[in-house]
Amino acid sequence: MLKQADSIHWHYSCITGCKLYGVHVTDQKQNIRILILEQDTEFRNSLSRLLRRRGFDVFQTAAFEETGEYGKKRQPALILFGFEKPTSENLEKVRGLMTRFPATPIILITTFDRNELGDDIKNRAHIHILNKPVKKDHLIQTLESLTLHNARD
Repeated sequence: MLKQADSIHWHYSCITGCKLYGVHVTDQKQNIRILILEQDTEFRNSLSRLLRRRGFDVFQTAAFEETGEYGKKRQPALILFGFEKPTSENLEKVRGLMTRFPATPIILITTFDRNELGDDIKNRAHIHILNKPVKKDHLIQTLESLTLHNARD
């Protein structure tokens, strides 16, 4: 149950012509912005709920194209990108995120091995890989350590 004091704001965004919508939810306890890019709606919503409960400012989308629009308005402190297979399309999306957000940590949530990534991706300091299934405590610990580390820089 949402309380008025939680300062929850909903923002629906969509690039012209797209059919997938991003949902932006804020709980102004921490103001640490996290961008979730995940095709699986159920998993994406679960991640978003978990992070909101922890006080993170969350923008979630299934559409890679929306990340650019979001980035023009707000700089995320961290990006969660979930994908199953290291297809050339998904690897190009990772490279696109690295270009759009060069100093932002990117956590790849996936089922494949690190060796299946290109060298430019796996050797990047800001890329972190969590294998599915991801334990909630491990995810939160990783997020908090990365966002606290970036806040000090």
